Amino acid sequence: MDAGIRQTLVFMVGALVWVAIAAAAFVVWRMRRPRPTPLPAGILVHESFVSGSSHKNVFTRHLVVSHNTASVTVTPGELIIASPVPVGDLNHRAPRSGVRATVGRAAFGHTSVTVEFDAESGGRRAVELALRDADGFVAALGAVPAEQIHG
Repeated sequence: MDAGIRQTLVFMVGALVWVAIAAAAFVVWRMRRPRPTPLPAGILVHESFVSGSSHKNVFTRHLVVSHNTASVTVTPGELIIASPVPVGDLNHRAPRSGVRATVGRAAFGHTSVTVEFDAESGGRRAVELALRDADGFVAALGAVPAEQIHG
């Protein structure tokens, strides 16, 4: 067999093995990831396809931005922020009583809302969310409306 053909064959077999391993790893990751929790009863506000970022550190604030993958739910007792993406620190459940929201700028049909809350792991956390219904979200939290914050 010619050396060029042998090298091409080795490369092709190696590429196929790599693709098979990557596909198997993806299937295992999809099967092991946490399943979305069903929506609780008594929902005040729920919005899917939310963009956002965590203010945990510079990396999560500026480089790891979730584009249209998160969901935000406000119930009478808690705030639930969920994202299927395993990076970015956007999976939180916080009691509604400790949540504070600040409405920011509006662009492209979304309004930026910075939400501060007591994290499950302790300490205060802040996330920035791009919401389509920011006023409904703020009203559901019982926070100060946007006109009073920026007026």
